[in-house]
Amino acid sequence: MPVIAAIVKCKKCGAEVRSDWKYCPKCADKIACIGKYEACAKK
Repeated sequence: MPVIAAIVKCKKCGAEVRSDWKYCPKCADKIACIGKYEACAKK
């Protein structure tokens, strides 16, 4: 079963990023929500 990622906003620059990415491609800030959609929805 594929991992479902949530679309979240980077806290530093506001860019839309996937929750399973480790860093924002625009500003290189670390993404706080790492992992599956279910894990991100709980935060």
